[in-house]
Amino acid sequence: VANGGTGVTSSTGTGSVVLSASPTFSGTANFSAININNGAADGGEVVWQSSGFNAWTMDNNSGRLRGYYNVTENFSFFNNGGLALGQSYTGTTPTANGAIIQGNVGIGTTTPYRKLSVKDTVAAAQVSVAYDDTRDTQLQTDSSGDFVINPSGDDVRINDDNLWVCAGGSCPGGTISGTGNAIIENKLLVGTSTRTAVFSVADTGSSGYVDVSPNDGAIEIGSGNDAASFIDFKGSANLSSDYTGRILYQDGTGFSLSTNGAPQLYLTSAATNAAKLGIGTSTPTEQLSAAGLLFIGANGATGMGTATSTFYGDIKINGKLDVSTIDPVYTIDGTKYATYGHSTIGIHEEVALKVTPASYDAKRKLYDYAIAFPEAPMGSDVWLFYQVTDFGKNWTNLVVTLTPGFDGRAFYEQDIANKTLHILTDKSGPVSVRLMGSRYDYTKWLNLRPDQDGNDAGTHVISSKPESESTQ
Repeated sequence: VANGGTGVTSSTGTGSVVLSASPTFSGTANFSAININNGAADGGEVVWQSSGFNAWTMDNNSGRLRGYYNVTENFSFFNNGGLALGQSYTGTTPTANGAIIQGNVGIGTTTPYRKLSVKDTVAAAQVSVAYDDTRDTQLQTDSSGDFVINPSGDDVRINDDNLWVCAGGSCPGGTISGTGNAIIENKLLVGTSTRTAVFSVADTGSSGYVDVSPNDGAIEIGSGNDAASFIDFKGSANLSSDYTGRILYQDGTGFSLSTNGAPQLYLTSAATNAAKLGIGTSTPTEQLSAAGLLFIGANGATGMGTATSTFYGDIKINGKLDVSTIDPVYTIDGTKYATYGHSTIGIHEEVALKVTPASYDAKRKLYDYAIAFPEAPMGSDVWLFYQVTDFGKNWTNLVVTLTPGFDGRAFYEQDIANKTLHILTDKSGPVSVRLMGSRYDYTKWLNLRPDQDGNDAGTHVISSKPESESTQ
Protein backbone atom coordinates (compact mmCIF):
# COMPACT_ATOMS: atom_id res chain seq x y z
CA VAL A 1 0.00 0.00 0.00
CA ALA A 2 1.63 3.22 -1.03
CA ASN A 3 1.83 6.35 1.07
CA GLY A 4 -1.51 8.00 1.22
CA GLY A 5 -3.29 4.79 0.35
CA THR A 6 -6.62 3.87 1.80
CA GLY A 7 -5.70 0.35 2.86
CA VAL A 8 -6.58 -3.07 1.62
CA THR A 9 -9.57 -5.29 1.97
CA SER A 10 -7.63 -8.55 1.81
CA SER A 11 -4.11 -9.79 1.40
CA THR A 12 -2.53 -13.20 0.91
CA GLY A 13 0.93 -14.55 0.45
CA THR A 14 4.20 -13.95 2.24
CA GLY A 15 6.80 -11.24 2.51
CA SER A 16 6.92 -7.76 3.97
CA VAL A 17 4.24 -5.10 3.65
CA VAL A 18 5.02 -1.51 4.61
CA LEU A 19 2.05 0.64 5.63
CA SER A 20 2.37 4.38 5.87
CA ALA A 21 0.12 7.25 6.95
CA SER A 22 -3.12 5.92 8.52
CA PRO A 23 -4.23 2.78 6.80
CA THR A 24 -7.55 1.21 7.64
CA PHE A 25 -8.05 -2.54 7.77
CA SER A 26 -11.26 -4.40 7.37
CA GLY A 27 -11.78 -8.06 7.00
CA THR A 28 -9.00 -10.41 8.06
CA ALA A 29 -5.26 -9.77 8.05
CA ASN A 30 -2.70 -12.38 9.10
CA PHE A 31 0.83 -11.25 9.99
CA SER A 32 3.71 -13.08 11.63
CA ALA A 33 4.97 -9.70 12.85
CA ILE A 34 3.76 -6.10 12.75
CA ASN A 35 6.15 -3.18 13.11
CA ILE A 36 4.27 0.09 13.52
CA ASN A 37 6.45 3.20 13.41
CA ASN A 38 5.49 6.68 12.33
CA GLY A 39 9.06 7.88 12.58
CA ALA A 40 8.34 10.03 15.69
CA ALA A 41 9.67 9.58 19.24
CA ASP A 42 6.39 8.27 20.58
CA GLY A 43 6.06 5.56 17.95
CA GLY A 44 2.81 4.66 16.30
CA GLU A 45 -0.62 3.62 17.47
CA VAL A 46 -3.19 0.94 16.76
CA VAL A 47 -6.90 1.74 16.87
CA TRP A 48 -9.72 -0.78 17.17
CA GLN A 49 -13.04 0.71 16.19
CA SER A 50 -16.38 -0.99 15.75
CA SER A 51 -18.47 2.02 14.81
CA GLY A 52 -18.73 5.66 15.68
CA PHE A 53 -16.40 6.73 18.49
CA ASN A 54 -16.42 3.44 20.48
CA ALA A 55 -12.72 2.89 19.84
CA TRP A 56 -9.80 1.23 21.72
CA THR A 57 -6.44 2.74 21.01
CA MET A 58 -2.96 1.46 21.92
CA ASP A 59 0.21 3.43 21.38
CA ASN A 60 3.86 3.43 22.39
CA ASN A 61 4.68 6.62 24.30
CA SER A 62 7.80 7.40 26.37
CA GLY A 63 8.63 3.83 27.13
CA ARG A 64 5.13 2.64 27.95
CA LEU A 65 2.28 1.00 26.09
CA ARG A 66 -0.90 2.94 26.73
CA GLY A 67 -4.45 1.76 26.33
CA TYR A 68 -7.31 4.20 25.64
CA TYR A 69 -11.06 3.86 25.33
CA ASN A 70 -12.12 6.75 23.14
CA VAL A 71 -9.79 9.45 24.48
CA THR A 72 -9.46 8.27 28.10
CA GLU A 73 -6.32 6.36 29.13
CA ASN A 74 -7.25 3.25 31.18
CA PHE A 75 -4.05 1.21 31.53
CA SER A 76 -0.35 1.38 30.88
CA PHE A 77 2.41 -1.21 30.56
CA PHE A 78 5.79 0.24 31.47
CA ASN A 79 9.21 -0.75 30.20
CA ASN A 80 10.27 -1.65 33.82
CA GLY A 81 7.77 -4.51 33.80
CA GLY A 82 5.19 -2.56 35.80
CA LEU A 83 1.45 -2.24 35.21
CA ALA A 84 -0.87 0.66 36.05
CA LEU A 85 -4.65 0.15 35.95
CA GLY A 86 -7.16 2.93 36.41
CA GLN A 87 -7.71 6.31 34.83
CA SER A 88 -5.97 8.19 37.67
CA TYR A 89 -3.01 5.81 37.93
CA THR A 90 -1.84 5.38 34.31
CA GLY A 91 0.47 8.36 34.44
CA THR A 92 2.28 7.03 37.57
CA THR A 93 5.19 4.66 37.08
CA PRO A 94 4.87 1.60 39.35
CA THR A 95 7.83 -0.13 40.96
CA ALA A 96 9.73 -2.58 38.75
CA ASN A 97 7.60 -5.60 37.92
CA GLY A 98 4.88 -4.23 40.22
CA ALA A 99 1.29 -3.20 39.71
CA ILE A 100 -0.81 -0.29 40.93
CA ILE A 101 -4.58 -0.58 40.68
CA GLN A 102 -7.06 2.22 41.27
CA GLY A 103 -10.25 0.26 41.86
CA ASN A 104 -11.21 -2.94 43.70
CA VAL A 105 -9.61 -6.27 42.85
CA GLY A 106 -11.62 -9.46 43.02
CA ILE A 107 -10.19 -12.98 43.20
CA GLY A 108 -12.86 -15.63 42.92
CA THR A 109 -15.59 -12.97 42.73
CA THR A 110 -17.01 -10.65 40.07
CA THR A 111 -18.25 -8.16 42.66
CA PRO A 112 -15.33 -7.13 44.84
CA TYR A 113 -16.46 -4.67 47.53
CA ARG A 114 -13.05 -3.88 49.02
CA LYS A 115 -9.68 -3.00 47.49
CA LEU A 116 -8.93 -6.74 47.60
CA SER A 117 -11.74 -9.28 47.79
CA VAL A 118 -10.87 -12.98 47.87
CA LYS A 119 -13.72 -15.45 47.74
CA ASP A 120 -13.57 -19.23 47.77
CA THR A 121 -16.33 -21.32 49.35
CA VAL A 122 -14.10 -24.11 50.62
CA ALA A 123 -13.04 -25.55 53.96
CA ALA A 124 -9.39 -24.71 53.25
CA ALA A 125 -7.76 -21.29 53.49
CA GLN A 126 -8.49 -18.69 50.81
CA VAL A 127 -5.09 -16.95 51.05
CA SER A 128 -1.55 -18.14 51.67
CA VAL A 129 1.27 -15.78 52.63
CA ALA A 130 4.52 -17.70 52.18
CA TYR A 131 8.23 -17.32 52.88
CA ASP A 132 8.96 -20.23 50.60
CA ASP A 133 7.24 -23.43 49.45
CA THR A 134 7.35 -24.97 52.94
CA ARG A 135 6.86 -22.01 55.29
CA ASP A 136 3.60 -20.11 55.00
CA THR A 137 0.59 -18.71 56.85
CA GLN A 138 -2.90 -19.76 55.83
CA LEU A 139 -5.67 -17.13 56.09
CA GLN A 140 -9.27 -18.29 56.00
CA THR A 141 -12.79 -17.02 56.52
CA ASP A 142 -14.76 -20.10 57.53
CA SER A 143 -18.42 -21.00 57.06
CA SER A 144 -19.31 -19.18 60.30
CA GLY A 145 -17.75 -15.96 59.09
CA ASP A 146 -14.82 -16.30 61.52
CA PHE A 147 -11.26 -15.43 60.54
CA VAL A 148 -8.70 -18.21 60.98
CA ILE A 149 -4.92 -17.62 61.01
CA ASN A 150 -2.80 -20.75 60.74
CA PRO A 151 0.97 -20.21 60.46
CA SER A 152 3.08 -23.28 59.72
CA GLY A 153 5.51 -22.13 62.46
CA ASP A 154 2.62 -22.14 64.98
CA ASP A 155 3.35 -18.63 66.30
CA VAL A 156 1.73 -15.26 65.58
CA ARG A 157 3.85 -12.28 66.66
CA ILE A 158 2.99 -8.61 66.91
CA ASN A 159 6.42 -7.03 67.12
CA ASP A 160 6.91 -3.81 69.13
CA ASP A 161 3.21 -2.90 68.90
CA ASN A 162 0.02 -3.21 70.94
CA LEU A 163 -2.99 -5.47 70.38
CA TRP A 164 -6.42 -3.89 70.83
CA VAL A 165 -9.47 -6.16 71.03
CA CYS A 166 -12.51 -3.90 71.02
CA ALA A 167 -16.30 -4.14 71.04
CA GLY A 168 -18.92 -2.00 69.37
CA GLY A 169 -17.03 -1.38 66.13
CA SER A 170 -14.42 0.98 67.60
CA CYS A 171 -11.81 1.02 70.34
CA PRO A 172 -11.94 3.27 73.40
CA GLY A 173 -9.87 6.44 73.48
CA GLY A 174 -6.63 6.91 75.36
CA THR A 175 -3.01 5.98 74.83
CA ILE A 176 -1.32 3.14 76.66
CA SER A 177 2.31 3.50 77.67
CA GLY A 178 4.86 1.49 75.71
CA THR A 179 4.37 -1.45 73.37
CA GLY A 180 3.84 -5.16 73.79
CA ASN A 181 0.47 -4.61 75.50
CA ALA A 182 -2.90 -6.29 74.97
CA ILE A 183 -5.99 -4.18 75.64
CA ILE A 184 -9.18 -6.24 75.99
CA GLU A 185 -12.32 -4.11 76.11
CA ASN A 186 -14.77 -6.82 77.15
CA LYS A 187 -13.76 -10.25 78.52
CA LEU A 188 -10.56 -12.29 78.59
CA LEU A 189 -11.27 -16.03 78.66
CA VAL A 190 -8.51 -18.63 78.97
CA GLY A 191 -9.36 -22.31 78.48
CA THR A 192 -13.09 -21.57 78.20
CA SER A 193 -15.58 -19.93 75.85
CA THR A 194 -18.61 -19.96 78.15
CA ARG A 195 -17.61 -18.00 81.27
CA THR A 196 -19.19 -14.62 81.95
CA ALA A 197 -16.63 -12.96 84.22
CA VAL A 198 -14.36 -10.21 82.88
CA PHE A 199 -11.35 -12.53 83.42
CA SER A 200 -11.88 -16.30 83.47
CA VAL A 201 -9.41 -19.18 83.48
CA ALA A 202 -10.49 -22.80 83.10
CA ASP A 203 -8.16 -25.78 83.07
CA THR A 204 -9.35 -29.37 83.13
CA GLY A 205 -5.80 -30.59 83.72
CA SER A 206 -4.24 -31.51 87.03
CA SER A 207 -2.74 -28.10 87.80
CA GLY A 208 -5.21 -25.39 86.87
CA TYR A 209 -2.66 -22.69 87.64
CA VAL A 210 -2.59 -18.97 86.94
CA ASP A 211 0.90 -17.61 87.66
CA VAL A 212 1.38 -14.05 88.87
CA SER A 213 5.08 -13.32 89.27
CA PRO A 214 8.22 -11.94 87.65
CA ASN A 215 9.50 -15.52 87.70
CA ASP A 216 7.80 -18.92 87.52
CA GLY A 217 4.92 -19.29 89.92
CA ALA A 218 5.66 -16.88 92.80
CA ILE A 219 1.85 -16.68 93.14
CA GLU A 220 -0.38 -19.38 91.67
CA ILE A 221 -4.17 -19.30 91.50
CA GLY A 222 -5.80 -22.58 90.64
CA SER A 223 -8.46 -25.19 91.21
CA GLY A 224 -7.88 -28.88 91.72
CA ASN A 225 -11.53 -29.57 90.89
CA ASP A 226 -14.93 -27.89 91.05
CA ALA A 227 -15.01 -28.27 94.84
CA ALA A 228 -11.59 -26.82 95.72
CA SER A 229 -9.85 -23.56 94.82
CA PHE A 230 -6.55 -22.20 96.11
CA ILE A 231 -3.97 -19.41 96.02
CA ASP A 232 -0.35 -20.55 96.46
CA PHE A 233 2.51 -18.33 97.58
CA LYS A 234 6.09 -19.36 96.89
CA GLY A 235 9.50 -18.16 98.05
CA SER A 236 12.26 -17.30 95.59
CA ALA A 237 13.98 -20.62 96.29
CA ASN A 238 10.80 -22.67 96.12
CA LEU A 239 9.55 -22.61 92.54
CA SER A 240 8.50 -26.25 92.24
CA SER A 241 4.96 -27.55 92.37
CA ASP A 242 5.06 -27.32 96.17
CA TYR A 243 4.11 -24.15 97.97
CA THR A 244 5.39 -22.10 100.88
CA GLY A 245 1.93 -20.78 101.75
CA ARG A 246 -1.57 -21.70 100.56
CA ILE A 247 -5.09 -20.35 101.01
CA LEU A 248 -7.51 -23.15 100.13
CA TYR A 249 -11.30 -23.23 99.96
CA GLN A 250 -12.97 -26.65 100.01
CA ASP A 251 -16.71 -27.10 99.55
CA GLY A 252 -18.29 -28.44 102.74
CA THR A 253 -15.16 -27.70 104.79
CA GLY A 254 -14.30 -24.02 104.39
CA PHE A 255 -11.01 -22.16 104.25
CA SER A 256 -7.59 -23.30 105.38
CA LEU A 257 -4.24 -21.52 105.56
CA SER A 258 -1.18 -23.73 105.10
CA THR A 259 2.57 -23.19 105.35
CA ASN A 260 5.14 -25.57 103.84
CA GLY A 261 2.42 -28.07 103.00
CA ALA A 262 0.95 -28.27 106.52
CA PRO A 263 -2.44 -26.62 107.28
CA GLN A 264 -2.26 -24.24 110.24
CA LEU A 265 -5.45 -22.18 110.28
CA TYR A 266 -8.98 -23.29 109.41
CA LEU A 267 -12.21 -21.37 108.93
CA THR A 268 -15.08 -23.80 108.69
CA SER A 269 -18.04 -23.10 106.47
CA ALA A 270 -21.51 -22.72 107.92
CA ALA A 271 -24.97 -21.94 106.63
CA THR A 272 -25.28 -19.13 109.19
CA ASN A 273 -22.87 -16.63 110.73
CA ALA A 274 -21.66 -19.29 113.17
CA ALA A 275 -18.55 -20.18 111.17
CA LYS A 276 -15.70 -21.49 113.33
CA LEU A 277 -12.00 -20.58 113.22
CA GLY A 278 -9.50 -23.27 114.12
CA ILE A 279 -5.81 -22.70 114.85
CA GLY A 280 -3.92 -25.96 114.43
CA THR A 281 -7.16 -27.95 114.19
CA SER A 282 -9.39 -28.73 111.22
CA THR A 283 -12.39 -29.48 113.45
CA PRO A 284 -12.92 -26.40 115.64
CA THR A 285 -15.84 -26.83 117.99
CA GLU A 286 -16.18 -23.17 118.94
CA GLN A 287 -15.98 -19.96 116.96
CA LEU A 288 -12.28 -19.75 117.91
CA SER A 289 -10.46 -22.97 118.76
CA ALA A 290 -6.69 -23.27 119.24
CA ALA A 291 -4.97 -26.65 119.44
CA GLY A 292 -1.86 -25.15 121.07
CA LEU A 293 -1.01 -22.13 123.19
CA LEU A 294 -2.33 -18.68 122.36
CA PHE A 295 0.16 -15.82 122.73
CA ILE A 296 -0.55 -12.10 122.39
CA GLY A 297 2.41 -9.74 122.35
CA ALA A 298 3.07 -6.15 121.36
CA ASN A 299 5.49 -4.81 118.75
CA GLY A 300 6.64 -8.31 117.77
CA ALA A 301 7.70 -9.21 121.32
CA THR A 302 8.79 -12.83 121.75
CA GLY A 303 8.16 -12.88 125.50
CA MET A 304 5.57 -11.18 127.63
CA GLY A 305 5.01 -8.00 125.65
CA THR A 306 3.35 -4.70 126.43
CA ALA A 307 0.12 -5.52 124.63
CA THR A 308 -2.98 -3.44 125.25
CA SER A 309 -5.33 -5.83 123.46
CA THR A 310 -9.05 -5.19 123.86
CA PHE A 311 -11.64 -7.98 123.84
CA TYR A 312 -15.35 -7.34 123.52
CA GLY A 313 -17.40 -10.20 124.94
CA ASP A 314 -16.40 -13.25 126.92
CA ILE A 315 -13.25 -15.33 126.53
CA LYS A 316 -13.53 -18.93 127.70
CA ILE A 317 -10.25 -20.64 128.57
CA ASN A 318 -10.43 -24.15 129.94
CA GLY A 319 -6.79 -24.09 131.04
CA LYS A 320 -4.73 -21.61 133.03
CA LEU A 321 -4.69 -17.95 132.03
CA ASP A 322 -1.27 -16.40 132.67
CA VAL A 323 -1.44 -12.61 132.92
CA SER A 324 1.68 -10.69 133.86
CA THR A 325 -0.13 -7.38 134.37
CA ILE A 326 -3.77 -6.41 134.41
CA ASP A 327 -3.87 -2.83 133.22
CA PRO A 328 -7.23 -1.21 132.59
CA VAL A 329 -6.59 2.12 130.92
CA TYR A 330 -8.71 5.13 131.92
CA THR A 331 -8.66 8.32 129.86
CA ILE A 332 -9.50 11.32 132.04
CA ASP A 333 -9.58 14.76 130.41
CA GLY A 334 -7.55 13.37 127.51
CA THR A 335 -4.83 11.78 129.69
CA LYS A 336 -4.46 8.00 130.06
CA TYR A 337 -4.13 6.44 133.51
CA ALA A 338 -3.45 2.82 134.48
CA THR A 339 -4.73 0.68 137.35
CA TYR A 340 -3.34 -2.67 138.43
CA GLY A 341 -5.04 -5.78 139.73
CA HIS A 342 -3.52 -7.54 142.73
CA SER A 343 -2.54 -11.20 142.74
CA THR A 344 -3.28 -13.73 145.51
CA ILE A 345 -1.73 -16.99 146.58
CA GLY A 346 -4.33 -19.61 145.86
CA ILE A 347 -7.48 -18.93 143.89
CA HIS A 348 -10.04 -16.82 145.74
CA GLU A 349 -13.05 -14.61 145.25
CA GLU A 350 -13.79 -11.57 147.35
CA VAL A 351 -16.45 -8.95 147.92
CA ALA A 352 -16.42 -5.64 149.75
CA LEU A 353 -19.42 -3.89 151.26
CA LYS A 354 -20.34 -1.36 153.94
CA VAL A 355 -22.96 -2.13 156.60
CA THR A 356 -24.40 -0.36 159.67
CA PRO A 357 -25.34 -2.65 162.55
CA ALA A 358 -28.66 -1.40 163.91
CA SER A 359 -30.24 -4.35 165.78
CA TYR A 360 -29.37 -3.70 169.46
CA ASP A 361 -28.91 -6.60 171.90
CA ALA A 362 -29.48 -4.98 175.32
CA LYS A 363 -28.23 -8.01 177.20
CA ARG A 364 -24.89 -8.02 175.36
CA LYS A 365 -24.93 -4.27 174.78
CA LEU A 366 -23.98 -4.83 171.16
CA TYR A 367 -25.31 -3.79 167.79
CA ASP A 368 -25.80 -6.57 165.23
CA TYR A 369 -25.90 -6.78 161.41
CA ALA A 370 -26.69 -10.25 160.09
CA ILE A 371 -25.52 -11.39 156.63
CA ALA A 372 -27.68 -14.44 155.87
CA PHE A 373 -26.00 -15.74 152.76
CA PRO A 374 -28.90 -17.93 151.49
CA GLU A 375 -31.28 -14.98 151.82
CA ALA A 376 -29.15 -12.48 149.86
CA PRO A 377 -31.04 -10.98 146.91
CA MET A 378 -30.36 -12.96 143.74
CA GLY A 379 -27.73 -11.28 141.60
CA SER A 380 -26.40 -9.11 144.41
CA ASP A 381 -22.69 -8.98 145.27
CA VAL A 382 -23.14 -11.06 148.42
CA TRP A 383 -25.34 -13.61 146.66
CA LEU A 384 -22.79 -14.09 143.82
CA PHE A 385 -19.90 -14.32 146.27
CA TYR A 386 -21.70 -17.04 148.21
CA GLN A 387 -22.55 -18.99 145.05
CA VAL A 388 -19.00 -19.15 143.68
CA THR A 389 -17.04 -19.82 146.89
CA ASP A 390 -16.38 -22.80 149.13
CA PHE A 391 -16.16 -21.74 152.80
CA GLY A 392 -14.84 -25.18 153.75
CA LYS A 393 -15.41 -27.11 156.96
CA ASN A 394 -16.16 -24.76 159.87
CA TRP A 395 -15.75 -21.96 157.37
CA THR A 396 -11.98 -22.22 157.49
CA ASN A 397 -11.71 -20.90 153.92
CA LEU A 398 -13.65 -17.69 154.71
CA VAL A 399 -11.60 -14.65 155.69
CA VAL A 400 -13.43 -11.63 157.17
CA THR A 401 -11.87 -8.19 157.53
CA LEU A 402 -13.75 -5.44 159.39
CA THR A 403 -12.93 -1.75 159.66
CA PRO A 404 -15.29 0.37 161.83
CA GLY A 405 -16.01 3.91 160.80
CA PHE A 406 -15.94 5.07 164.43
CA ASP A 407 -13.79 4.78 167.56
CA GLY A 408 -15.06 1.51 168.93
CA ARG A 409 -15.13 -2.27 168.71
CA ALA A 410 -16.14 -4.30 165.64
CA PHE A 411 -15.95 -8.08 165.35
CA TYR A 412 -17.85 -10.96 163.75
CA GLU A 413 -19.43 -14.27 164.77
CA GLN A 414 -20.17 -17.26 162.53
CA ASP A 415 -23.52 -19.05 162.66
CA ILE A 416 -22.50 -21.94 160.43
CA ALA A 417 -25.71 -23.92 161.02
CA ASN A 418 -27.83 -21.06 159.67
CA LYS A 419 -25.20 -19.93 157.15
CA THR A 420 -25.19 -16.46 158.65
CA LEU A 421 -22.36 -14.06 159.47
CA HIS A 422 -23.01 -11.52 162.28
CA ILE A 423 -21.20 -8.18 162.34
CA LEU A 424 -21.17 -6.90 165.96
CA THR A 425 -20.19 -3.43 167.24
CA ASP A 426 -20.40 -1.57 170.51
CA LYS A 427 -21.68 1.49 168.72
CA SER A 428 -24.12 2.02 165.91
CA GLY A 429 -22.06 3.18 162.98
CA PRO A 430 -20.77 2.18 159.55
CA VAL A 431 -18.43 -0.78 159.16
CA SER A 432 -16.44 -1.68 156.03
CA VAL A 433 -16.59 -5.43 155.45
CA ARG A 434 -14.27 -7.39 153.19
CA LEU A 435 -14.99 -11.07 152.60
CA MET A 436 -12.57 -13.41 150.82
CA GLY A 437 -13.26 -17.09 150.20
CA SER A 438 -11.72 -19.95 148.24
CA ARG A 439 -13.30 -20.37 144.83
CA TYR A 440 -15.53 -23.39 144.47
CA ASP A 441 -12.89 -25.24 142.34
CA TYR A 442 -9.82 -24.12 144.25
CA THR A 443 -8.56 -27.68 144.69
CA LYS A 444 -7.84 -27.88 140.94
CA TRP A 445 -5.39 -25.02 141.03
CA LEU A 446 -2.33 -25.79 143.12
CA ASN A 447 0.52 -23.44 143.86
CA LEU A 448 3.00 -25.81 142.20
CA ARG A 449 2.60 -25.58 138.42
CA PRO A 450 2.72 -28.78 136.34
CA ASP A 451 4.91 -27.30 133.58
CA GLN A 452 8.29 -27.63 135.29
CA ASP A 453 10.19 -27.91 132.00
CA GLY A 454 12.93 -25.40 132.78
CA ASN A 455 11.52 -22.77 130.41
CA ASP A 456 11.15 -19.61 132.46
CA ALA A 457 10.53 -17.23 129.52
CA GLY A 458 7.89 -14.66 130.42
CA THR A 459 7.98 -15.48 134.14
CA HIS A 460 9.21 -13.53 137.16
CA VAL A 461 12.55 -15.17 138.00
CA ILE A 462 13.58 -14.72 141.65
CA SER A 463 15.62 -16.54 144.27
CA SER A 464 14.08 -17.89 147.47
CA LYS A 465 14.69 -15.97 150.66
CA PRO A 466 17.24 -17.53 153.06
CA GLU A 467 15.98 -19.44 156.05
CA SER A 468 16.23 -17.62 159.39
CA GLU A 469 19.02 -18.56 161.75
CA SER A 470 16.53 -19.86 164.27
CA THR A 471 15.33 -22.56 161.86
CA GLN A 472 18.74 -23.69 160.61
